[in-house]
Amino acid sequence: MEAYCVLGITLCHLGEFGAAQTHLAQSLTLYDAQRHRPHEFFYGREPEVFGLWNAALVRWQLGYPDQALQQNAAALTLAQELSSPLCLAGARSYAALLHQLRRDRPLTQEWAEAAIPSRASTEFHWA
Repeated sequence: MEAYCVLGITLCHLGEFGAAQTHLAQSLTLYDAQRHRPHEFFYGREPEVFGLWNAALVRWQLGYPDQALQQNAAALTLAQELSSPLCLAGARSYAALLHQLRRDRPLTQEWAEAAIPSRASTEFHWA
């Protein structure tokens, strides 16, 4: 699952968006929440949220802006459900990027500001 995700992201950065979409979709298909959710603690990112926001960027590059926004909305919803500050910041940053690509200045600014956590929300209390 992780290998497909990383390969998909790499292919996206190389401009091979069709292949990137295939690998990211395979990664999301193989994702199992019970098995893979702990990856956030080991690797610093939750694989499903990470896969969704990268898949959204690929969808944009392939010419599907509405589908890109839908996938990013799914990443935002999941990040909120997980109450993960890192996931929320990433999904909100990608939302800002997608709206920037759409040349929607107000929403770009809104999502960019939302991606910057307040000091209170980033304080962790270790038991």
